[in-house]
Amino acid sequence: MVPTVIAPTKADDKIWVLPSVQISLVEFWAACRRYEPSIYVGELSAPRWAPEHSAAAYVADLIAYFERHGCSGAHHEFRAWHGLDAEMASASREPGIRTAKTPVRKVVQAGLIWRAAGS
Repeated sequence: MVPTVIAPTKADDKIWVLPSVQISLVEFWAACRRYEPSIYVGELSAPRWAPEHSAAAYVADLIAYFERHGCSGAHHEFRAWHGLDAEMASASREPGIRTAKTPVRKVVQAGLIWRAAGS
């Protein structure tokens, strides 16, 4: 998959885009093929002040990537720290007003609806 956006954060002085995640997990997936564990990806999210719609695109890319590998997972905790709150769309680093129509919330909710319909 070609990255659609730059990930909204840096870790260990590296900008993370989907290919970076894929490369960092090559050995992990090799071990998974051998041992066949159940994989749970917890607290997946991106800061809401990431440029334009990159937070929603990053979360969508990661959800699709991990689903292709048969993983289950969850978005970052619901209504906790405002910086990762899927119901706040403001680019401000200050707490904002919650709404169900933010790009990240729509991505997470669409994934939940799709899985419920497919199960």
